[in-house]
Amino acid sequence: MATGALLPAAIAAAAALAGCGGSSDEGSSEGDSSGIPRAVRPIAEQVPVFERAASQFDCQDALRVVHPALLPEPDAGASHENCKNARSRLRTVEGFRAGESAEYRTGAVVDGEAGGSTLSLIFALDDSGQFKWISGTHARNEVGTEPARQIRFDPAAAALLQALRADDCRAAFATIAPDTRLSYGGEKEFCAKFEDTFTSSPEGFGSRLQADPDAKPVFLGATRDEAFYGVATQPAGYRTLIVNGAAKGDQPTVYDVVPAER
Repeated sequence: MATGALLPAAIAAAAALAGCGGSSDEGSSEGDSSGIPRAVRPIAEQVPVFERAASQFDCQDALRVVHPALLPEPDAGASHENCKNARSRLRTVEGFRAGESAEYRTGAVVDGEAGGSTLSLIFALDDSGQFKWISGTHARNEVGTEPARQIRFDPAAAALLQALRADDCRAAFATIAPDTRLSYGGEKEFCAKFEDTFTSSPEGFGSRLQADPDAKPVFLGATRDEAFYGVATQPAGYRTLIVNGAAKGDQPTVYDVVPAER
């Protein structure tokens, strides 16, 4: 099960979810005809920057590799709070050294190790078309693996979109993986922040879905423990939706919804 290194402030998740835009063809961040954006460079070119950031903890390097959706001030660049947050996240994978990597259009995974332990890190495109770490990890390698035959990721992705269109906070919360940045610590807290997170502005994910009844999750690929989906809305908006595999017999749940453009 993917785990987040830190739970960012509620305002960060709300701002990040109010975000368009996977193939990883080099040289273009424009979307294809399906509305799925392209990375400006492959994940392999981001790996050396990440390794340096996870060993030296320079603010500029940290902001080059940590997804802005996780930061307390997503649009503020190298602010004190952003630098502090990004460095803190990287310290949880201090000394990371990468092995194999794989792309799933707007998502990616990088296997490696830190502190003598195996880690697989989860990445997603940001609004500049760069792969950035979303602070998610697995404690086993993911590259080249496939989901177990009995695992079905699609229902969780579809259920979240249905709940957001219905403006149903409880149904939406039931699809979210526990102890993640979107869970806010529990159903009560999630529902208290539901409107600010999803529907308070036209750019919110819920607002985009309500305005585009034809938008649906497009399967981008999967590993043993997670699946990546792209959700493009018209006239604007794109999210990478990441679903966790089942844990302890439960159904798969939504780990994160990450904007690729705003």
